[in-house]
Amino acid sequence: MSDWYAVSRTDIEKLPGGSSLFTYYRSMKDVLCTVYPEYPWDLSKFTTKVPYGHWTDTKLLDILNDAEKKLAINKVSFIRKEYFV
Repeated sequence: MSDWYAVSRTDIEKLPGGSSLFTYYRSMKDVLCTVYPEYPWDLSKFTTKVPYGHWTDTKLLDILNDAEKKLAINKVSFIRKEYFV
């Protein structure tokens, strides 16, 4: 299923009858999420833009937590810089 992330709307439109699919759906994401609703699609992996509002604070935190695990980051610390004029 993960191969679908690399398939673009243009790829499908080149196929016979492919453009008619987008009479009903706006994007490949919409098509795939409708046809395979049980699959846990990761919207950030589609080749098109993600929908407005997708990058919420919660979503960003989830992404950062995943990156910490994949990169074996054990501690995150913040450095506060103060600038004087």
